[in-house]
Amino acid sequence: MLDKKTKQEIKILREGGQILGSILRTVATSAKSGMTGIELDKKAEEMIIKAGGKPSFKGYQGFPNTLCISVNQTVVHGIPSDKPFEEGDLVGFDIGMEYKGMHTDTAMTVPIGKVSSEAEKLLKITKQSLEVGI
Repeated sequence: MLDKKTKQEIKILREGGQILGSILRTVATSAKSGMTGIELDKKAEEMIIKAGGKPSFKGYQGFPNTLCISVNQTVVHGIPSDKPFEEGDLVGFDIGMEYKGMHTDTAMTVPIGKVSSEAEKLLKITKQSLEVGI
């Protein structure tokens, strides 16, 4: 059963979602060849805490990080590592934040540098599918 949210809870969720979306965009646009998931995970955690939030994933059922980072064939919920991203990688970022007692979650996949035409097509079609679903 779903609980109906109050107007105040909806306001907090909207505010938290906007903050988290901004953090995700910053992290995703920072992702470059040679960077590591660990570096971006640290950056994301610092930004969440500075915004008055708490990472939702870190510590949940033993998960060790703030971000889930999935590179190439890793489907979802990958654990950030110290392996540098490479030109042509597709990197999925999933992030959650507790903000004023409410949880928000968002995700995006980005190309690292120039990617193959197949990867570009995958990104385009999955984005279109998301928009149709929404």
